Amino acid sequence: MSKYTRLELAQQVDYLTDVFIQQFCVRDEGKETIKMRDEIIKLIYPEWFNLDNGEISDGYHTFNELYHHRMILFSVICNQNEDKAWKSKLHADGTMYEDYFIVGITTEEGNYTYHYHLDNWNYFKVKELEYAPEWDGHKPEDITRLLSLGEGGR
Repeated sequence: MSKYTRLELAQQVDYLTDVFIQQFCVRDEGKETIKMRDEIIKLIYPEWFNLDNGEISDGYHTFNELYHHRMILFSVICNQNEDKAWKSKLHADGTMYEDYFIVGITTEEGNYTYHYHLDNWNYFKVKELEYAPEWDGHKPEDITRLLSLGEGGR
């Protein structure tokens, strides 16, 4: 793989695609241009189409590394607040993604949860529940709920 990040390579491909289209094609703002762009990318960077998305990098870390870091950091938060944290192999309705579990922490503002592969179960030294609490509708932007766990809250 090249020493460039995927974003830098994409910018190069966009530029080369524009030049190619201007030189050799009738510009069509529809599906043909997009299809042609994808074909050019396959010719220039065929390894992109065999790349695991988890191995995409910003030049410093891959997505896989960052997700692992997030899991470790969340396990530290949960383990240091074990009276508020929990894990379960089942959602409140009895379902679960194959080979995954849910782990969460209850804050003053509501729960915050993540799903992790069962391989990571032992990182979380918190109480096991038969069923996870009912989902309270939290979203990624509710990550700030975790700030209420700190000394004095927010």
